[in-house]
Amino acid sequence: MRPVRFIFVVFLFLAIAAFARDPKPHGQVTQITVHSAALEHNHVADSPDREVSVYLPPGYESSAQRYPVVYLLHGYTATDRGWMDPGYVGLPGMMDHLIERHTIDPMIIVMPNCFNRFGGSFYTNSILTGNWEDFIARDLVSYVDAHYRTAAKATARGIAGHSMGGYGALRIGMDHPEVFSAAYGMSPCCSFWDEKGDRDFVKLDLQAKTLQEIFQGGMGMQVEMAFAAAFSPNLHNRPFGVEWPFDAKGKPVPAVVALWKANMLDEITARYAGATPRLRGLAFDVGRDDEFQDILTGARTLDQQMTKLGIAHDFYEYEGTHNSRIGERMEKFVLPFMSKNLKP
Repeated sequence: MRPVRFIFVVFLFLAIAAFARDPKPHGQVTQITVHSAALEHNHVADSPDREVSVYLPPGYESSAQRYPVVYLLHGYTATDRGWMDPGYVGLPGMMDHLIERHTIDPMIIVMPNCFNRFGGSFYTNSILTGNWEDFIARDLVSYVDAHYRTAAKATARGIAGHSMGGYGALRIGMDHPEVFSAAYGMSPCCSFWDEKGDRDFVKLDLQAKTLQEIFQGGMGMQVEMAFAAAFSPNLHNRPFGVEWPFDAKGKPVPAVVALWKANMLDEITARYAGATPRLRGLAFDVGRDDEFQDILTGARTLDQQMTKLGIAHDFYEYEGTHNSRIGERMEKFVLPFMSKNLKP
């Protein structure tokens, strides 16, 4: 038995040595800080120096190849670090797996931290919170193109996100088809003006004197505060520097309602329909059991609107809730969609 055991030990040693010489390739994630001129003069003391996570595909360090880039936007109250959580998406391992199996082409993934004083910026330009749309479409893109081997052109850039990030991806993608060529919104919020859904929480916000009272009042009050900061800022209006779409009795304020409506995806889509250039790829999805009825109804209505306007797009409904199977959807739909539509 000794010769057999010896042969086995030698074989095992050679196998380990071979693996050490040729390990499975892995990408790498680096955490960087990007200074944004667009956020320098915000009035809520948020830093213009933003944390950003960057996934670089296997072989990046040893090649001269230039890569397409996907900008990935997180949801409300989240940060960039969530994308790395294996229980949520586990993006680095997912990317390695998809690239290894040739399901997608190698890509760089850029994940900015856009958490702000109100829990989220809604990726909108605001004189109160800063110009978050410009941060993504201008400052961040310029920085990444200057510091990484990107294919620095619109045809090689995509933007995607979930919930608030899904809204941001569709909004920024449609606003800037000269910068991005593909956009994917996972369960995007804010498709239309929801007067009924907003009124009661706004009335509660109007009674608050401090941000602490609003945050202690729960997510509904906090979201409406973030909407107002993003969509209807007014630095002279104390105590929060915003205007509200309802008065204390719940009566709509038409001028402010118009501001909120102008930031909804249906009106952004209407403007996009008459613009050029167009995105090469445009897609979004929604769960049939999404607990936020306005998101489910809004996605279906947005699909109908785009179809009527002749806007080429893909729309999917999946079995699940707002946060169901985010990793699975990224792996099976979002990342392959980007790989298909981005051309270095």
